[in-house]
Amino acid sequence: MRDNPQQIRREFALLDPGEAAALELASTLKANLVLIDERLGTLAAQSAGLQTTGLIGVLERAHRQKLVTLGDALRNLRAAGCHLSPAFLQAVAKRNGITLD
Repeated sequence: MRDNPQQIRREFALLDPGEAAALELASTLKANLVLIDERLGTLAAQSAGLQTTGLIGVLERAHRQKLVTLGDALRNLRAAGCHLSPAFLQAVAKRNGITLD
């Protein structure tokens, strides 16, 4: 993780103010993991040396710990209007050993 707060602030300047503040705090606290789904925010976080995951990554971890059924969770997200491309869904299914209908 970089130790230059001014450089980190410049990298976060293009982000939504709340997102930038969250990433600045994560950087200051040397957080182990940041939950973020926005592409620009993810790139900025990684550029600052932060490890990131998104909603799907959280669901995959929960699935591996047998806390959720990943297929059901993905179907529920799609039913709720969350846009997940078919190719992305198939990649998630394949790496987790599940099938989607």
